[in-house]
Amino acid sequence: MDRSRAVWRGAAGALLLACAAAVAGTGVNIAVDATTAATRGYNQFEGDEAALTDGLYPGNSDGATTFAWPNKGNLTFHFEEPRQVSGLRVYVGENGGGYQATAYLGACLGADGQTDASQAVVVADTVNFDFAENAWAELPFPPETTADFIVLATESGAVFYEVQILSDAAGGPSAVMPATWGAAKLRVR
Repeated sequence: MDRSRAVWRGAAGALLLACAAAVAGTGVNIAVDATTAATRGYNQFEGDEAALTDGLYPGNSDGATTFAWPNKGNLTFHFEEPRQVSGLRVYVGENGGGYQATAYLGACLGADGQTDASQAVVVADTVNFDFAENAWAELPFPPETTADFIVLATESGAVFYEVQILSDAAGGPSAVMPATWGAAKLRVR
């Protein structure tokens, strides 16, 4: 009996380590820690920025809502303190396009509703020209990228369901994904 318990405990421990490694390998979504805004003034959008970080997209909910740029536009994500970021994932709807993500230290959203990078340093820049529809678009940053402001830009129209900012930083937010109000409502259904 003691030997079978030891074998079971060993198997359970190995499974726990494998699950922890899988979570650590995918990164933690820290988009919920950022202030999300759409640039204003030059480009119009449809939808609410809050839908981008509610955890809902067509792969996990029939009630997922969209945020759309009819032609082009920028989304900005600002952190109070610099954070280590490994990249972005964007769930794109029917209108797939090309995307660019730029990470900064010191940028801000100006009073005119546009990104002010006059005092900033670009720390990473990546593009995705897969033109994927109804799928995740990946925008990876180089290892050890640290930023406090990220701009996600599209030069063509775009329909987004969800934006995730991934961090593999040890000591960042907990390894448990933060619960969102949208995810909590989904569990009640």
